[in-house]
Amino acid sequence: MATDKWLQLHEDIKTERKELNNRRDIDAQLVTSFRYIMQDAR
Repeated sequence: MATDKWLQLHEDIKTERKELNNRRDIDAQLVTSFRYIMQDAR
């Protein structure tokens, strides 16, 4: 029983990390795009 809960927790953490990494990558793309837009506006 404890092993099942531990495995589920481990999977939840892996999923959460994957979502956070995806969000970080999307944010980085937005920042990069915004930086280029601002350079063009000068």
